[in-house]
Amino acid sequence: MRRRLLAGLAWGLVLVWAVSAALPDGALGRWWRARATLAAHEARLATLAAREAELGREIHALRHDHVAIEAAIHRELGYVHPDELIVLRK
Repeated sequence: MRRRLLAGLAWGLVLVWAVSAALPDGALGRWWRARATLAAHEARLATLAAREAELGREIHALRHDHVAIEAAIHRELGYVHPDELIVLRK
């Protein structure tokens, strides 16, 4: 009888722990939120890594590729070639 009572008490404690862990503020709820946060951070990191690679390619082109340098000068500074025509609109 005593053994059965202890086994029932142990299973009751396990059940209480499982229910409390499954609640939003319990261990499982915190774990799911942490997992979602980690996934969001990993996605942001992948985005930033892709942007870093893109900027690295642009830096390399602006240091070594004369066509890219000229295109950047035209785009950023508004320079034109002597044979180009500028059309201003109001």
